[in-house]
Amino acid sequence: MLRGEGRRRPTGAPAVSSGGGAPVVLVTGDDALGVERAARKFAGEVADPALLRTVRVLGVSRPAALAEERAAAALEAVATGSLFGDGAFVVVADAPSLLGTEVSKQVLLEAVGLVAEGNVLALLALADESGRPRAGLAELRAAVEAAGGSVRTASLPADLARWIGETAPEMGVRLGRGAAGELARRLGGQERTRDVDRRGMAAEAVAELTKLGLYREGGEVSVDDVRALVMERLPASVFDMLDAIGARRPQPAIRLMERATATVPGPVLVVRIHRRLRELVIVGDLTASGATQVEIAKALEWKGTPSTLDWRVDRHRQQAAAWSPGELVAALDGLLDVDAAMKGEGQTSERAQRLALVLWIVERVSSR
Repeated sequence: MLRGEGRRRPTGAPAVSSGGGAPVVLVTGDDALGVERAARKFAGEVADPALLRTVRVLGVSRPAALAEERAAAALEAVATGSLFGDGAFVVVADAPSLLGTEVSKQVLLEAVGLVAEGNVLALLALADESGRPRAGLAELRAAVEAAGGSVRTASLPADLARWIGETAPEMGVRLGRGAAGELARRLGGQERTRDVDRRGMAAEAVAELTKLGLYREGGEVSVDDVRALVMERLPASVFDMLDAIGARRPQPAIRLMERATATVPGPVLVVRIHRRLRELVIVGDLTASGATQVEIAKALEWKGTPSTLDWRVDRHRQQAAAWSPGELVAALDGLLDVDAAMKGEGQTSERAQRLALVLWIVERVSSR
């Protein structure tokens, strides 16, 4: 049964209001939950949500044939009018990925200008893990604006704890003193480095609030409740481990790695270790060439206050000085071997993953 059945309008009456621009929106930003909410809000502004059925198309870049198939599906959904009075709310997730081939790009951009009466098109363009806009965003923006559509942005809450405190009552969840801050901390909301992918934090916060609300239905959620039910997404041991590896302190690194693997999968740790070593390579090269702290921070695309950036650059400079260029290259090569072993055809147990990381630390991090 389609959503809104029983509330039909007369055949031929538009689901989309006649005022304003075209029923097309491009939503960008670094907040996965906010991007989705902004798209739904737009649909509610230009149409009666009860008369819209949602059609979701997932973007994909490879293989090319699949990208073209997804773009064609989006075009068909938005260009086909309804015979029964209800419209389609077509949501294209990760729309920039469909610009990867000339055919899929042409089809998707064509869809922007061919939205049938009664339909709404939403193109979602979530920023990448580092918060940078996606490639192809300018083309999507130009197409949407040329069609008379809307372009909106959804940014992550600057203060996750405060946002949680404001959102909880809207969900019927009562938080006790300190609960919002503890939840934000356990989700990684206080960590500002690029080691944390913050895009899904708001969505994770909503999911955890739902769980906490069910646990304390009608009651107040305490700090102890949060600690008991919410797992730390990236415990402090992960960042301490990265610093220990960067400073070439193998024993603390192994101890911290054992703690981190209790909650963080081995392949995720490998990605974060690789990122830190890559940063040390860049910092070492730029330092040798006489680059300033500002230039180094810019090259690494770090953001923050001047004092915070100076501290991070100084820390990375100290760590980079502990390695020779050849040692960093060898460490990165060895880490790739660890990653390949973890993702091989055979099933790799958590114990085997930990052992592989320990051996890598012993062989590559220990200074000789």
